[in-house]
Amino acid sequence: MSLPLLFASFLSLAAGDELAPLSVWGVELPVTDVAAAERRYADGLGFRTVLGGGEVARLEKDGLALVLVRSDAPPATEGAANVHVNLETDDLAAALERALAAGFDAPATEPFAIPIGRALTLVDPDGHRLNLIDLEGDQGRGAGLALFNVGIDLEAGADWEFVERLGLTVLTRAYVPDALPIARAGAAELVLHREARAPRAANTRSPALLLAADDLAAVQPALAARAFADAAATPRPTPFGRRLALRAPSLVRVDVLERSPAQAAYERLCGLAGRWEGKSSQGWTAEIEIEVIARGSAVLERSNFEAHPGETMLTLFAMDGPRLRLTHYCVAGNQPRLEATAIGADELGFTFVDGGNLASRDVGHMDEAVLRFAGPDEFSSRWSYFQAGQTRWMEEIHYRREPR
Repeated sequence: MSLPLLFASFLSLAAGDELAPLSVWGVELPVTDVAAAERRYADGLGFRTVLGGGEVARLEKDGLALVLVRSDAPPATEGAANVHVNLETDDLAAALERALAAGFDAPATEPFAIPIGRALTLVDPDGHRLNLIDLEGDQGRGAGLALFNVGIDLEAGADWEFVERLGLTVLTRAYVPDALPIARAGAAELVLHREARAPRAANTRSPALLLAADDLAAVQPALAARAFADAAATPRPTPFGRRLALRAPSLVRVDVLERSPAQAAYERLCGLAGRWEGKSSQGWTAEIEIEVIARGSAVLERSNFEAHPGETMLTLFAMDGPRLRLTHYCVAGNQPRLEATAIGADELGFTFVDGGNLASRDVGHMDEAVLRFAGPDEFSSRWSYFQAGQTRWMEEIHYRREPR
């Protein structure tokens, strides 16, 4: 960091730019084939698919998100600064056999010694590395694979105090040479190493550490004050939240995602993908199909109601900056837009914002909607109709997921 930039950062910090807590949310892997990588990490390492298909997928293991995105970039340079996942097992042979069967490679099949036990390195077809670790003694958590931590490989002499400027906590500095463990914040602990031989090369398939923030607008000024980002930079929209790239040592990829209640609600809607059968409180039936489209950035519902034979209506859900909104393409001939204004653990309420083909709000239109979730395979919806200053709540429709 240059002296003028360091001095400017000091002045800004002294002015009181507090950084709201950040937490570890996940790791992103750019891959050439998302579907193949999804199967590999599920079959070989036990990751569970949360959102799959197309050019982006999200998997999960022990609370850590694994985001797979399609990329045609060349693989990362061997030995460059990097991010990787470490998994724990007390049966390295069985874990290795399963991983090899799923399509991973192992540069060496004999475990190597590490200060806390033994380890094996795996490499996937996109060049991404991860470690299987067998802790010495009885420290392990069982024969299955479990998340241990996320590793960050930096160059020798690289500044690894940056994690503290991000608000994370160092566990101890009396660990092993050139290793710095970071206390768990969110999904995982971190461990920093100074083993990389070069900085990360731009435009390569390099993993990224994904940190989470409740509100990017609130943390961006403090990140800029610490020279991690530009105050005027525009966060990039993604299926998993608005995203801001940070400056990190050795050019390793570290990004912050906005993980608001609205974002969590949107991802719950993504989880509804599939075909559903419904029955209204008035007795008529419905069939709907829900699909995640546009590289995960929108959820499309196609509905066919017995009450409107031969007609198909569409409802499109998407994030609009920090807001979750829907647009309903109605048989009434208009397109009301609603925003999620009540987000609860199992209920999601939308209220009217504006709409297409609506000269005024008094023109008849769907005006409010309430979704209630009863589990992964059951939910209900209820809409209100507004016309000439009057609100009338429609019947409630209960949906059950059709067998896959």
